[in-house]
Amino acid sequence: MPGTPAPQPDRSPDPDQPIHSLLSGGDPRTLRNVDLVIDAVLAEPVRLDELIGCIRDSHDEVVRMRAADVLEKVCRARPSLVQPHVPLLLAELSRIDQPSVQWHLAQMLGQVRLTQTQRRRAVGLMNRNCEESGDWIVLNCSLETLAILARQDPSIADDLRAQISRHEQSNRKSLASRARRLRLEFGPDPTPPAGTSRPSRPPRQSLPSRPSGSSGPPKKGNHGEPPC
Repeated sequence: MPGTPAPQPDRSPDPDQPIHSLLSGGDPRTLRNVDLVIDAVLAEPVRLDELIGCIRDSHDEVVRMRAADVLEKVCRARPSLVQPHVPLLLAELSRIDQPSVQWHLAQMLGQVRLTQTQRRRAVGLMNRNCEESGDWIVLNCSLETLAILARQDPSIADDLRAQISRHEQSNRKSLASRARRLRLEFGPDPTPPAGTSRPSRPPRQSLPSRPSGSSGPPKKGNHGEPPC
């Protein structure tokens, strides 16, 4: 039609933009530009610090959610990139009281190498999630990571069995199913010898308090199954 301007082609975002800008805006229920940022970080690992800063420092919970998703997928693809940041995962990032950060953190702690001290710290975090979180994805991912850690260190199995007992009758079907599956693998709670009381679990490492915060928005996708 004469005088009608031709439609402009959609412009792809520039991956060299600041990561915070790439992950901002749009529908908060979507993972806006996450795949683009994953590719950018894998191509330029030096940008990993910038990405982590979006989780640690941003006041935008949607940006934190998307950045945590990117970091977990980068960790899954190349765990060696995230390995030097394990102390930060166990410290500053563990204090973020946002489910969409907590479940990605749980996933990463099952993918990186941990020292014995770091593993006990991770166990403490997973126990806390299993006992305090009301988010079904956090609960599923934390239970799964606790199982991964118990396979690496059998001394953790009692922590896992305690959480299995807590959740195997859950009204959250995916969580109860996971707990029952892990029960088949790890067996019943140990029975103390006759005439003795069941030993108490060793005291957990003290964990820092977490700042209050609102829950992140749901991830895009099928919410019938947890991502872990």
